[in-house]
Amino acid sequence: MRHWVLRLEDQREDVIQLVGESVYRIWRLYMSFCALGLKSGQTNINQHLVAKPVIGRVNLPMSRAYPYK
Repeated sequence: MRHWVLRLEDQREDVIQLVGESVYRIWRLYMSFCALGLKSGQTNINQHLVAKPVIGRVNLPMSRAYPYK
């Protein structure tokens, strides 16, 4: 995550041209806090898969093994 922050900072001028300074600053702050949280062990990364059932059933496997076959 820290590498992402460094890359964002390296591309500061291009990013500001693209999205504006306020968005750049918000994302830099957000990503820096995420990097700090991950480094200190106070933040975890989770992935949730949510699906809307069709006629009471969800047509998805109960594990993530299928993409790795």
